[in-house]
Amino acid sequence: MVMRLILLTIFGPLFEFNIPLILIALLCSLIFMPIASILVHGIDTLLTYFFMFLKSMPACYIYFSHQQALIILQVFTFFLIAWLITWHGRKYMTYRFIVCSFLIMITSYYVQEKEDEQTWYVDVIDVGQGLSVLVRTQDQSLLYDTGARYASGFSMAQSEILPYLRYIGIASLEYLVISHSDNDHAGGASLIEKAMHPRRIKLGEPLRKQVLANSSFCDVGERWALGKLSVTVLSPFKRLKNSNNNSCVLRISDGQHAVLLSGDINKKQEALIVSQFSSQLASQILIAPHHGSKYSSSKLWISVVKPKWVVFSVSAMNRWGFPVQEVVERYKKQSVIRVSSGTSGFIRFKIDSHGIKLQTIREDLAAYWYHRSFFL
Repeated sequence: MVMRLILLTIFGPLFEFNIPLILIALLCSLIFMPIASILVHGIDTLLTYFFMFLKSMPACYIYFSHQQALIILQVFTFFLIAWLITWHGRKYMTYRFIVCSFLIMITSYYVQEKEDEQTWYVDVIDVGQGLSVLVRTQDQSLLYDTGARYASGFSMAQSEILPYLRYIGIASLEYLVISHSDNDHAGGASLIEKAMHPRRIKLGEPLRKQVLANSSFCDVGERWALGKLSVTVLSPFKRLKNSNNNSCVLRISDGQHAVLLSGDINKKQEALIVSQFSSQLASQILIAPHHGSKYSSSKLWISVVKPKWVVFSVSAMNRWGFPVQEVVERYKKQSVIRVSSGTSGFIRFKIDSHGIKLQTIREDLAAYWYHRSFFL
């Protein structure tokens, strides 16, 4: 550990050294391109070795959740204010008073209000063309799908899902649910299992290249408790070989509000679910079946579920054109609010006794300069 920290101290400046090199390369590109090309190649080599070095030393990273960071900020501010107050001399008393007041206001702004115990969240994590939804209460969490993992080793679980879980202070999961075996839904399952140690793992169908310990299949009619929420399995009725209709469909409710997670089912499966559970499907939030494919989201399905919001978990300008326009029009005709991760990024629904509040990273959660693109 000590050796790694020493090496980081030595190699760390190499990363900063790249910044002036990049600027010089940009200037050279305007004057003499061969020199710029040599510099860019050198920068690329330095960065490659630097990130290879970082990848081998995860023990040097310390992760803090948002709440832990707030506590650290409060402690630091307290000691700073105490030092300012006890600093001798009246000459700058007025200035010290102003500084202390400003620090207190800043700290108070970042301290979160204590939430109602009934509050819960539905977080649609932006995993590009795929799906990952986190449903969390005050003390328990369920992750539905894990996004894709690619042959290069890159995965949405490592780049998007796990950093977010750490940020909000989740160290373990109550449930990990993999709707079905397609890579864009199940790709990061083993990574999440290893990092988050879920107490229960539920599958819509057997996974193709991953083995998850102590996993079991979703059974129609099965009910689970997630804190004060009720989770009901609505599908599959029977398992076919590697079929989108094997998706584990869940309805999660607090008795007043509900979210429906529908995997990649098509119209045929939608009709089967409606025939069995028509009186139990109404949900304010619907995660669109199969990302808004033309083979899903029938008029019957939309009219029975009666969502206020439908979420399309897609990548921007994806090659399949999801959500297809005819599906968007079906929801529009039934006055459903359409939200897409392809244009809005991360999507959050906050549910409490006052109702449901929608927030997205583009419009609400990110800093003000992350405005909506003119092209999306």
